[in-house]
Amino acid sequence: MVTNILSQLHSLSEDDLLAINSSVIRQLKHVRRLKSMNARSEFSVGDLVGFGEHGGRGKRAYKQGTVHAIKRTRAEVKVGHMTWTVPLNMLEAL
Repeated sequence: MVTNILSQLHSLSEDDLLAINSSVIRQLKHVRRLKSMNARSEFSVGDLVGFGEHGGRGKRAYKQGTVHAIKRTRAEVKVGHMTWTVPLNMLEAL
């Protein structure tokens, strides 16, 4: 289905492409909003969580901490003496 749509894009007008683009962006935002809502309900203050890349270095390195606060799309995670603001979709419950 996707390959069929992609193969037909070259024959569309600019107005058609703009309408498709608007629709795709709207749908992506909706899906991401639902994911954020689900992730927000999965975590609560005080939960032990992990984030980052296993084997990563620097600020990308894997870290573990406790949820200090939950915002709309991000959580504040206390790791030692530092507080990190982490997107909810990057957190994993421990």
